Amino acid sequence: MSRITLAALQKLRDEKTPIATLTAYDASFAALIDEAGIECILIGDSLGMVVQGHDSTLPVTLDHMIYHTACVARGAKHAFIAADLPFGSYQVSPQQAFESAAKLMAAGANMVKIEGGMEMVETVHFLVSRGVPVWAHIGLQPQSVSSAATAYREKASKPRRASWPKRPRLRPPGRACCCSRPFRQRSAKRSPWRPTYQP
Repeated sequence: MSRITLAALQKLRDEKTPIATLTAYDASFAALIDEAGIECILIGDSLGMVVQGHDSTLPVTLDHMIYHTACVARGAKHAFIAADLPFGSYQVSPQQAFESAAKLMAAGANMVKIEGGMEMVETVHFLVSRGVPVWAHIGLQPQSVSSAATAYREKASKPRRASWPKRPRLRPPGRACCCSRPFRQRSAKRSPWRPTYQP
């Protein structure tokens, strides 16, 4: 079975089919997730806290993310793979973001995830226009936890509180961009999930 593509995920979204995503940091868990039929695997910079024992994601480096992305890509043969760009690897400039994203994609990522709102619009546009699919992470942003404005608390849970959509912004070309917001639990009756891939 071939790997799930961005076009396949877009088709599921258009059909209003729930898409499941789980986090993995190594080949063994990636293989188990793959066998379960999960559509997307995220290699999160949360590995800094979960695997390395840090109290935040800030110490995670691009080299760490490249290593774990490669591990997951070897373990999962079907799921779509997204990987976090860690703190300090994309904020300087769109060019820096592209160089970092290219390394993650070479390691096996199909999409990169970056944190930020309006300040990242130019970077997202730069990446997408050059063939790098982007997962935009808004709301609670762990990489900015040192800032009082973005400390660990509920963020953008309601449309009127998510300030970035209210302002004019560049629209990335094509459909190679998605956005993550705070997860709101739904009942099984309202939003049942069934694997789209049966191994």
